[in-house]
Amino acid sequence: MPEINIPEWLKWASQLPFVAKVLLSGVFVLLAGVALTVMWTPEGKTVGAKPPIVVPPNGGARPAIKTLEELRATLRNISGKNAQLLKVVAAANQFGIYVPEVVQKLHWTETDVVYRAKELERDGLVEVRSLTQYNLRLPENLDILPGAKELINGLP
Repeated sequence: MPEINIPEWLKWASQLPFVAKVLLSGVFVLLAGVALTVMWTPEGKTVGAKPPIVVPPNGGARPAIKTLEELRATLRNISGKNAQLLKVVAAANQFGIYVPEVVQKLHWTETDVVYRAKELERDGLVEVRSLTQYNLRLPENLDILPGAKELINGLP
């Protein structure tokens, strides 16, 4: 294998025209990038692959509310504006209510409605479905819980 004399090579490279120096530098940067990518990419993974999104079985929400006492305790901890939104959702039919309809009824911004609906979803009080638009409805466990709608409609 021939020996590389670095000082002689650098002298030769310094005498190259400007464009050749730029191209040679680009080749070195490219080779270094490929080498680092190969060294630091874990086995079995491809470059640029996103890690899988892990969602808990309940979507990160609290456990389902099963009794009126649990519902009362949860309702005590929500804000007045969230209570208004929950009342509108509870008054909707079995197919729920779309965000633009809520915006018309409460005169809030769409962003505010979605944000507060996500808060209520996290508390297990509302289901937010992403259809053509966000659809809000009571989760099945509250829909079938006797007295739940009356308790929600009695909120201040």
